[in-house]
Amino acid sequence: DGAAPRFGGRSLTLQILFEGYKSLDVYEATVRLEKSAANVQTKHLEGKRRDVCAPDGEFDAAECCRVLRAKSDAMVADAVLDQAVLPGSGNIIKNEALHRARVQPLRRVASLSEEELRRVVKEVRDISVSWLRSGRSPTCSIYNRTACKSCGGPVKLQKLGEQGLQRATFWCPSCCPLHPVAV
Repeated sequence: DGAAPRFGGRSLTLQILFEGYKSLDVYEATVRLEKSAANVQTKHLEGKRRDVCAPDGEFDAAECCRVLRAKSDAMVADAVLDQAVLPGSGNIIKNEALHRARVQPLRRVASLSEEELRRVVKEVRDISVSWLRSGRSPTCSIYNRTACKSCGGPVKLQKLGEQGLQRATFWCPSCCPLHPVAV
């Protein structure tokens, strides 16, 4: 029928065929080919400095904060999952890091103080590195829970995501109020 192949409702964006009739199929992705090897290398090095699992001497928290701050209109929940901002961050990490940083996931990046921004990056990094080194997911305070392990209050669950894929987002309204109070 001429229509692009679909997988789970998603349309095929790119297909790379290999010898032996094997293929790599990429569905609903943005694909951009760089003409310059230097551009590819520069982007790789920039991303590597923000990789939340990068070795200590290579990770640049200040650069992560700068790139995160540039996503000012984004919901914090979306910005933390953006692999161009914090490569290596995932949904469990997002939920637990925002809880530890005491930042409500519905807030806009622009509403975060510099201290809150630094706490978010620090917590994403700490959880990621701990998970990488131990090989086990972190002990969760709010992810997939109905009661907060920090305060015992109820945990809210909402599918969030303004940029396409909506992800399960958990937060404790007591620990992470929408309008934070000065500490």
